[in-house]
Amino acid sequence: MDTRFLAQLRLAEFPQRNLDTVPTCADLIEGCGAALQRVEWNRPATEWTAYSRDGSAYGGQTPEDALANLWLATHRQFDRETIL
Repeated sequence: MDTRFLAQLRLAEFPQRNLDTVPTCADLIEGCGAALQRVEWNRPATEWTAYSRDGSAYGGQTPEDALANLWLATHRQFDRETIL
């Protein structure tokens, strides 16, 4: 996993069982929950893409990076809704 995503996940308090480990694909899928529609390899773009249930796409070099992008985007959306 990209260290930038790892730092952002930790700052955003991604739910992890062990803070000393990098979240696995399974951890990230669980964290995304109902917001996740699917994850797939995008051959033309040579990256992984995680799609949200509303159809938004979040890319990354690895499936974990794409899922981290989706989780962070969803988490930020919930934060904005809470503030408003």
